[in-house]
Amino acid sequence: MSRSIFPYYYDIVILPPESLSSTAIEISERIHRLTNAKLVLGPVHYKPHISIFHVAVKSNHLAEMIRILKTLAASTALDRLTVRPVEPYRSGVGYLMQVVKNRTLQQLHENTLAAINPLRDRKFPNPWQYPEFQKPIYRENVRRYGSPVVGRFFTPHITISYGIPLRRSEASTKVTFRKLRDLQTKSFTFTPTSLVVCHIGPNHSCHGVLAHLPFSRS
Repeated sequence: MSRSIFPYYYDIVILPPESLSSTAIEISERIHRLTNAKLVLGPVHYKPHISIFHVAVKSNHLAEMIRILKTLAASTALDRLTVRPVEPYRSGVGYLMQVVKNRTLQQLHENTLAAINPLRDRKFPNPWQYPEFQKPIYRENVRRYGSPVVGRFFTPHITISYGIPLRRSEASTKVTFRKLRDLQTKSFTFTPTSLVVCHIGPNHSCHGVLAHLPFSRS
């Protein structure tokens, strides 16, 4: 499986605790065995994560971005997050765990967007060529922010699997989903401790952590 990393393209994320991360990886590995999905989570590459904002920033602005995010994180106290059990994407080509979008998480997203978007490399090629993001509103968001999933379209989640072959996805989704029920039958809750910056790989996967930036404890 390719682990190529896109230069100057970063994901600002929250990493789940070890117990949830291990569960996500186990489910992802089982889905791969059942469906031959392209994306398989792991503890180092393809790390389970909750994306806050994807952004392309040239190397001469990277240190400034991390400095801004460090200040932002230090003044942010997040409420506990609830992560729901695994479910299929509507398109049938992958699986995810939805994260309940509470007020403090939405505010973190909006503050990060406002603080970091001015540093964005606006000449970076559009990486959002997925069919589901070709509506005019999504294309406009990509033009203005480099991402379609911003503002009211921010949908926090943990991607578990992606790239299930289309010839198998519709027929196998329900069968595969039934076989996963023993791995996760309840929601998880946790309080995030830090904002994390990582490189982005294929299918917006998380690689090579660059910085852990602690949240406020208040």
